[in-house]
Amino acid sequence: TPDGAAYIIFTSGSTGTPKGVVIEHRNLVNYIWWAARVYSSGERLAWPLFSSLAFDLTVTTLFTPLITGGRIVVYLGDPGIQSMVVLKVIDDNAVDIMKLTPAHLAMVRDRNLETTRLRKFIVGGEDFKTELARSITKAIPGPVEIYNEYGPTEATVGCMIHRFDIDRDHSASVPIGVPAANAGIYVLDNAHQPTASGIIGEMFIAGDGLARGYFNRPDLTDARFLTVADPQDGFSRLRLYKTGDLARWNSEGRLDFLGRADHQVKVGGARVELGEIEARLLKHPHVQECAVAAIAATVVTPATDGIARLVAYYVSSKPLTVAELRAHLAEQLLESMIPTHYVRLERMPLTSNGKIDRSALPEPTAKNIQPAQDFAAPSTETEKRLAALWCDLLKVESIGRDDNFFGLGVHSLLVMRAVARMRETFGVDVQLRNLFERPTVTGLAEVIDGMHWVAESRAPLVSEGPREEIEF
Repeated sequence: TPDGAAYIIFTSGSTGTPKGVVIEHRNLVNYIWWAARVYSSGERLAWPLFSSLAFDLTVTTLFTPLITGGRIVVYLGDPGIQSMVVLKVIDDNAVDIMKLTPAHLAMVRDRNLETTRLRKFIVGGEDFKTELARSITKAIPGPVEIYNEYGPTEATVGCMIHRFDIDRDHSASVPIGVPAANAGIYVLDNAHQPTASGIIGEMFIAGDGLARGYFNRPDLTDARFLTVADPQDGFSRLRLYKTGDLARWNSEGRLDFLGRADHQVKVGGARVELGEIEARLLKHPHVQECAVAAIAATVVTPATDGIARLVAYYVSSKPLTVAELRAHLAEQLLESMIPTHYVRLERMPLTSNGKIDRSALPEPTAKNIQPAQDFAAPSTETEKRLAALWCDLLKVESIGRDDNFFGLGVHSLLVMRAVARMRETFGVDVQLRNLFERPTVTGLAEVIDGMHWVAESRAPLVSEGPREEIEF
């Protein structure tokens, strides 16, 4: 019956605690008939089945070809490297359409796609960066359709869609577009009122795709599935799902996805959107995949009082220096958005469902963090004393004469402490602007030595002593 349970998918979401989402037959039928119309368009396509049955992605791949006379090609993954099976699909070249995550698509990009049979890609599960969509479009000769499908498990696989347009889509992420069949999409403020175009709010979903709720979790169901006054008329009651995702309507009436609300972090008092940093990092010609995380600074520099530091994890086609990466990011991002630490990985850790496994990203340590440049030991007496001062402040073993203090995790509180310590140690008043203009041991040592030289040059050559009047 329409209100009978079709399946339960357990999902951890952003909390890490699995919860079962109960999808009813009415929800499934609503989504699959819409997907068949949009993706198959009357064609009998071959689809690859390579992902877990406990994943939304598989729902599309399994049921859509079955109701359209299509064909399913089943691929088995190797134990322990299930995420790599997507490469088998590409190399086999036996399917016409493929649904996959952005992380999987990033792996596909490195394959030779000049003779691929694939002509349609449905991308979902995570924020889909425009640069990735652009590179896939250019890699495949002839027309190719790339769809960004958005939808949490609680809204039955997908409830919004956008077909990527290489000429029109220039924002950091591919828009998630317009509502799917019988779906209501709302961007609301904290008072559950609609936001204006261009204003960020939280996404709420209504319509026939909404799940029954969470299996044996009435408390969680009540917290996430809300019944409120209809935001459009203010009188009738409407059942909404609170997604926890941030979005805004753009000037064309399409929805821009801005990532999870819990992926917005505060660093040094400034609110930072991690997705924006990742989008800019992916524009570097040699960066293939990346993830940015806010890590407690005490992991790397114990003296920073727990203030979070941004760490960029990336996979690249060639070794890159920190200076190159910082310069690339600085072209478009504020200083507060530029990661402090950089960790190069052979490949991104993925969950069994093909999403980046952020919990498996390695903890930044002195061994895996890339140095800003080759280490050069302090040479002059001033440089050695200054390096010892900063080592004590940052609680690190050594600092090179050319290391940038801010790249090592310095924040505003430490800046003030450093100025006071330099006054005590060297007997000169180093100004804040000196530290920002010359943020290295070498640079500050030159400033301090210069202050000493000026002070000495102004001193009298002999002591004046008591005055004695002499008449001539």
